[in-house]
Amino acid sequence: MQIIVRGRRCILIDTSSSGTYLGDECCEHSKEAPVKQLDTVELAGVLRLRTHLFADESGLTAIRLDRVNNWPKHHYVLLPLYAMLGAANENTIVVRGANIEPFAAAVFASTGGEHHDEPQFKIVSLSEDSQIAVAGQRLKPMQVAALQRETEMSIGDTTFQVT
Repeated sequence: MQIIVRGRRCILIDTSSSGTYLGDECCEHSKEAPVKQLDTVELAGVLRLRTHLFADESGLTAIRLDRVNNWPKHHYVLLPLYAMLGAANENTIVVRGANIEPFAAAVFASTGGEHHDEPQFKIVSLSEDSQIAVAGQRLKPMQVAALQRETEMSIGDTTFQVT
């Protein structure tokens, strides 16, 4: 399955050999199907996801896919090439907490490294007082750190795990 963002629209393209359902309809293989807020996507009759679309004036900013039928408290977040984190409501990921700056950090994709076709995600601290930590290490203002799978990062007292 591929999920593509075009402006304020989210498109699903079934690339599986076992079938993908959007709501009650089977998606036609390799054809575009529009995804709406709170749609249910079922992959191969095994994994069911519910969509949450987040947008601002510029377009779709993030897509969250909540697992419905197994591991229901888990979800996946699909982001554009960058995402702002902090207390400001206009951020891609809003983090609430004591003394969280409005724009505390930015996560972005960069290419390069061993696998040039796979983006590597990094975070840059925009915080003046070291609110950002990656793998337990506090970042200085404007310091960049790589986000590897299973790495924990925190903003204030909120912790995320990179998956």
